[in-house]
Amino acid sequence: MKLVTAVLAALVLVGALAPEARAQQGANISVAPTAFSYPSGDPDTTPIVTGPQLTISYKVTGGPIGWTITVQGTNLTSGPDTIPASNVTWTATPQPYFVASGTLSTTAQYLAGELNHHAAGTQYGYVTFSLKNLWTYNAGTYTHTITFTISIP
Repeated sequence: MKLVTAVLAALVLVGALAPEARAQQGANISVAPTAFSYPSGDPDTTPIVTGPQLTISYKVTGGPIGWTITVQGTNLTSGPDTIPASNVTWTATPQPYFVASGTLSTTAQYLAGELNHHAAGTQYGYVTFSLKNLWTYNAGTYTHTITFTISIP
């Protein structure tokens, strides 16, 4: 398989709050690095290729509120060729705040982390994405977008 590149996008979403509460509460999220490549490898000897560990930085401000972080992705594409997003899995730490693992989806946002109370200051989580490495993929440089969303109640 040739090099597969993933492009990441971080999205901030604040949940449904009354306007006066929204002024006092907020959330932000960032992902680093913002782009990475899965290494190439022989599918016979390397059936799964793993990207680098990503750092998810997030901060929730305001009263005693919790948060959720979800993840969703696009299919990997190279011209007319496509690799399903479901061929990408993730692992995340630290538990219990981050869900240990999951599979990327184009149709649903899956829970990647949650906390039911306020944590002061900037917090960090770590996520690693892995791709099934199959001979059935056409050679090419594939790209896809992975979106993280942080929500507060």
